[in-house]
Amino acid sequence: MNPQNDYIREFLGVNDAWKDYTGQGVIVATAEDFEHAGINDHAYLTYQCLKEIAPDCEVIYLPMEGSNDATFMSKQIAIMKERKVDIWFASLSTLLSGLDVDPALAQTADFCTWINSIGNADTSGYSRFAEGKLVIGVGAFGINSDGSIQPESFSSETEYVDFCAPDGFIFNHNYFYGTSASAPALTGLLARAICYIKAKTGKGLSSAAAYQLFLDLSHDFYTVGKDNKTGWGYVTLPAPETIDISKYQTVAKKTIYRVQVGAFGGRPNAEKMRASLIFHGYSGAFIKSTDGIYRVQVGAFTVKENAENLLKQIKAQGFSAFVTT
Repeated sequence: MNPQNDYIREFLGVNDAWKDYTGQGVIVATAEDFEHAGINDHAYLTYQCLKEIAPDCEVIYLPMEGSNDATFMSKQIAIMKERKVDIWFASLSTLLSGLDVDPALAQTADFCTWINSIGNADTSGYSRFAEGKLVIGVGAFGINSDGSIQPESFSSETEYVDFCAPDGFIFNHNYFYGTSASAPALTGLLARAICYIKAKTGKGLSSAAAYQLFLDLSHDFYTVGKDNKTGWGYVTLPAPETIDISKYQTVAKKTIYRVQVGAFGGRPNAEKMRASLIFHGYSGAFIKSTDGIYRVQVGAFTVKENAENLLKQIKAQGFSAFVTT
């Protein structure tokens, strides 16, 4: 591991307490061919970011050939079942919606977590693969020299950002920025955690359990609650023995409660409603588009009472709204 990246590992909690859990016994699949890439190629740099966090995990290459439709997934799923891949990650953008492959991903949900970089297009676009209910979308933040952090301005903004992780890894005297770096960084943290859990129980994590683990270890730092830039926040590792392993052995995916303020057949009207909410102080308002309907929503809570409290505030300002999941 490059000592120049110690500042990232220290921030993430990857310290001596984790020296015995460096990813051994954990299988990670990547969508890029790192084995035939040059040292400055994107595929190799994303692989190196993962190895800077979890140096001893096994990495295999599963290509996303034909990734503009769902046909590529069947071959991947077969290999993942055979190898019992613990984590799949991609630092690639694709036009394929994760919703189209959710049924396929569900075949691995008991043992594998899917992680995708959200993209570096600010507000103009994002990787649609992150739309999948079983896909974790990852944004990026930078760590300043004084230890403070801030979301990267270029990191795509969308409701499909679940968590964020640091970029700025140093390789060959150059910095590697963007969600292409943050996705493998978050993958590396999960590989370390799974390594520890396997050492104690002989079992890995389901995708729902991994998501819950990230929620429990996340730190909200941008706007209150889940937002479109940093998701639930950034994840750090505590001392391994403080993790309550039993909590993650049987986990169902949690219901997320949101406040819906409008639903429109066209995006322009939805944008007007979102702008009005932002004007009234709800900067985290977002538009969720499904089945040709543009729903304007605010907040994302695992506790329904918190959503109901937000609902009261929004109604008090003259909006018609209700809590939805």
